[in-house]
Amino acid sequence: MARGKISPGLRAVVLLGMACLGFFGPDAVGAKRAAAENNTASSMSAVLRDLERRYGEFGCIITNPQTGEVLLIYNEPLISRRPLCPGSLLKPFGLLALARSASVDPKTEIVCKGKTRGEISCWLQEGHGRINLTQALAYSCNYYFYYFFKDRLQKDDYAWVLKSFGLPPLPGIRGMSKQDFYKAAVGLDSELMITPLQMIYAYNALFNGGKLFNPGGERTRRIYVPDDVRDILAGGMRECALYGTGKKIYKNNPGMDIIIKTGTGASVNMGTEVWYKKTRWVVVLSPGLDPVFSMLVVMEKKESEDIHELTIELLRQLTTR
Repeated sequence: MARGKISPGLRAVVLLGMACLGFFGPDAVGAKRAAAENNTASSMSAVLRDLERRYGEFGCIITNPQTGEVLLIYNEPLISRRPLCPGSLLKPFGLLALARSASVDPKTEIVCKGKTRGEISCWLQEGHGRINLTQALAYSCNYYFYYFFKDRLQKDDYAWVLKSFGLPPLPGIRGMSKQDFYKAAVGLDSELMITPLQMIYAYNALFNGGKLFNPGGERTRRIYVPDDVRDILAGGMRECALYGTGKKIYKNNPGMDIIIKTGTGASVNMGTEVWYKKTRWVVVLSPGLDPVFSMLVVMEKKESEDIHELTIELLRQLTTR
């Protein structure tokens, strides 16, 4: 994976500060940004409205992970103020917490048995078979991560990582059984609710050298992210794009140096988790190491095909204008 480089289409997007979408942070590009605004802002606004008509309500935020600058927010109330179930987007933070007190070997293999009546079931009925950690990240395998965390992941380490990355605490963590705690760290819990804004900045910090920014572009802290853990995460998210849960997105945008993480969380209705009405997430960063582009897309009560198609369309619009 190239470090500090980005595909030409996405480079243009970042340099123009997403001016083509009509949402601006601090003016850093001057004439280029103004020209892009004059030429394409109205047409792109129409595109976004059309996408919402076609796919239903969605939220999208695009940032520069190196500076913390918010380059685009579409549906700001959803992005900034609506806490949602993050699902499998939590897995990287559990992995980072585990690395604080235990070894994290990407070659460790576990046999995923799929949907079982045991301690944990995977989302894939037939299971993923024998896979290693990189593959488990690519497939977002619940079964693998449960047993990878079991009897090794510590509550104090997990609480520290969530707090360090600006994420809310896991409610009731002290009184949780070990089984419920490991399930929560896998992403199978509806108690921990996170806004998309919090989530994009946490993901940025995983790959930008541990710099946690706020939406104003101010760095609030520096977090230690071990190089080996970052490389495992980047490798797994790269494999996610190539053959895992994000493969459809990459297939329709071939050649991009992107890494992807998908997540599925429960919807919550009057305090009750509803897994058949799912919250869908996609996080895209480019390039895979030292990214300068990050995008989070989120939809409620939708199928995975909906958010994948929407993300494909968003990337296509961003890179062809």
